[in-house]
Amino acid sequence: MTTKLILLLVLYISTCQATDFFLKSIISEKTPLLTGVFKSKFRATTGAAFQLLVTDGRFRAVLVLGDNINGIIVLNKTLFGLIPFGSERTFRITCELRHIRNDILLDKINLVVYVLKAGYANSLLKKALSVMDKVKLSNPFRPTGQNFRLPKKLHSILMATRSRWTRANSLASCKFNQVCKEAEKLIKTEVDETAEIYVGPEGMFSEERLEELIEETGCIPEISNIQCEANQAYRSIDGTCNNLDNPTQGAADTIFSRMFRARYFDAEGLNEPAGGGLNQPNAPNLPNPSKVTDEYIVIQDKNQPNRDGITHLFMQWGQFIDHDLTLAPESENGDICENIPCDGSAEDFVDPCFPILPFGQRPCIRLIRSAARCDFKKATPREQINVNTAYLDASMVYGSSESVEEAVRDAGNLRFLATSGDNLPPIDNSQLGEPLSLCENLGSCFLAGDNRINEQAALAAMHTLWVREHNRIARRLSRINPHWYSEKIYQEARKIVGALIQHITYEEWLPILIGTDVLDSNIRYDPRVNASISNEFATIAFRLGHSLIRPKFEFLKRDYESFPFSPVPLRELFFNNTLAQVNGIDGWLIGMVGNVSQEMDNEMAIGLTNELFQRDEISREGLNLAALNMQRAREHGLRFYSAFLRRCQRRYPFLYPSELDLSRVRSFDDISVLFEPEVLQSLKSVYNNRPQNTDVFAAGIGEKPRISSANESPILGPTFTCIVKDQFDRLRQGDRFFYTNPLPEGFTDAQRKAIEARELSDVICDNIDVISVQQKAFFAKGRKEVCDRTRRLNIRPWRESPSCCH
Repeated sequence: MTTKLILLLVLYISTCQATDFFLKSIISEKTPLLTGVFKSKFRATTGAAFQLLVTDGRFRAVLVLGDNINGIIVLNKTLFGLIPFGSERTFRITCELRHIRNDILLDKINLVVYVLKAGYANSLLKKALSVMDKVKLSNPFRPTGQNFRLPKKLHSILMATRSRWTRANSLASCKFNQVCKEAEKLIKTEVDETAEIYVGPEGMFSEERLEELIEETGCIPEISNIQCEANQAYRSIDGTCNNLDNPTQGAADTIFSRMFRARYFDAEGLNEPAGGGLNQPNAPNLPNPSKVTDEYIVIQDKNQPNRDGITHLFMQWGQFIDHDLTLAPESENGDICENIPCDGSAEDFVDPCFPILPFGQRPCIRLIRSAARCDFKKATPREQINVNTAYLDASMVYGSSESVEEAVRDAGNLRFLATSGDNLPPIDNSQLGEPLSLCENLGSCFLAGDNRINEQAALAAMHTLWVREHNRIARRLSRINPHWYSEKIYQEARKIVGALIQHITYEEWLPILIGTDVLDSNIRYDPRVNASISNEFATIAFRLGHSLIRPKFEFLKRDYESFPFSPVPLRELFFNNTLAQVNGIDGWLIGMVGNVSQEMDNEMAIGLTNELFQRDEISREGLNLAALNMQRAREHGLRFYSAFLRRCQRRYPFLYPSELDLSRVRSFDDISVLFEPEVLQSLKSVYNNRPQNTDVFAAGIGEKPRISSANESPILGPTFTCIVKDQFDRLRQGDRFFYTNPLPEGFTDAQRKAIEARELSDVICDNIDVISVQQKAFFAKGRKEVCDRTRRLNIRPWRESPSCCH
């Protein structure tokens, strides 16, 4: 584990002036090798490089200038066991910074370093534990506060979890962080109130005391002794037992996997994201995400069709399957973030708050950090929890827990999914009840396997489509197999729906996104492949669809003629099912089939960047989704753009132009071929021409589309293609129940052929009142074909004789 014990010094160097600087720091004797101890953010007026001279003989071989431009001082040798402490724990070290070329003295730095013995704070633990009672479970349904206005409240409700395990672990994680912060305060009181402190949990407490702290927080370990049936016919609802060797792999309520190790900037690299605290001298200088939005993201207020004729349905499918794969709920104790001052002070970054501070005309966004797993063995870097199953298993339709699955099924006939009037999803007004009353006021809220169904009306329409498809299949299975009991009919229909969603995703949707030439051709199941969702995929790359969303949505009649109120601005679709209750949902789907999405680029609809969750009659203040995407990636401890370039070229060199060497990228000029000139200039400006400090979301949506070797026109650039390819390769190879897998629990050859003959346009024809749909639903230019019986699913391969199923 790399400990970052760093002191912040801001100097403006002149070669003709040397000044004494006195600095105090509290660190730990367990500081590991080659860890930053001091970082002086020098700004040399002459561009002079410098060298470090340490006059204290004990530290001469310990402190080394690791960067003669930016003044990063690192430990060349670990302190642990190196210095004979005795009763002494305070060291005064005099250093000189001298000009490298002409040996001019630039500055003198007098360091006062308090080095704490390991376990120094053991005696303080009992007192520090007293603050745990202040940490509470969040209540996103409570009335909005003065600072926590309605759009932010809606965001918190969307990101709330009903998983008891995740809530308990998130609460435990908050308690752990709260106690550690309190211990830091107590240490400063005892040692030196004026010193900066850079001591993490393993530096403060012994291993025994850490275990005691973790136990006191109420941390609940994951269940590991799961018993699985090797020949189970159907998926479990929570994703367990898909991998028989590792039953919880890819299951709901487990942590995301990672392409890179988490990178945080507190003393031991455990918790604080860049910009998430005041004392982070080792953190990179990053622009405010709202500044990036204003200076890099082009805000669209008019529909501007993409050049390839890709329908708006393509965007909606991406959001739909995203809600199948990922949901990182917000942390507990988030209610305290309502009233932080948002002025950049220490109060702003009390765990779990990570606000986007005001910039220009943009207000503060009081972001709550994602729920984190508490570790029951030792202190480890913060890891976020995915409460959905990782597998592409239609969990957004059926749920990722038994309680949700029970709620969405028809209690009167368990073969079917529950519906409400006009064959819509069931009503659930508990999600947004008093005092907000949005469900009652805006057409009621729908219930689905994923609680984000009400996020916007077109998403609710897509959910409705698949509720109807399940029930249509279940009815047909009942007719050809009247001897089947209700549970078998339900499970077989669920199995078919999951297979159809997989087939459409891999055969219709992914080829447009990344091309067929990049997906792994080895599609056989491999239990060694981990299908878990990577944090980088969920938090960065799969937010690509935000660029494709139209500022206005069309609501069309069955013959593709417009209703008088169409198009509808995006801001009016958030949590608004009024039109669905009056006119049904068919018009949204027909509107998406009949119109094209926006281009894949650094442009985003005004409804996302200025008006997210805005309701004119309730609040004028909307959220900024572009800024939220960047802040969320930083909060999850994800790496920046240049790191992805190196990793992706090393792993998939064919994605990038052959002339590029991405092993060392110093500036955007080194990779200019990846961007259009105006995008490149904008990135260079807002990120100070430093790809190593650039948010991957911003750069990823701005990359030019990759050139495919299969004569295709995929819409993603190489870096997002790398992340998406990695994920979807693993989702197919690591899923024992993937529809093409020829295991006993899979489909017969005839059943598989029936599934592969069906396309998304056929599903729409079967379940929506529309005259005709083009065969390729993701392309608007195709000739529309009449919806008739020839487009129905061939159900005959599922017919069974009564003797087989008693």
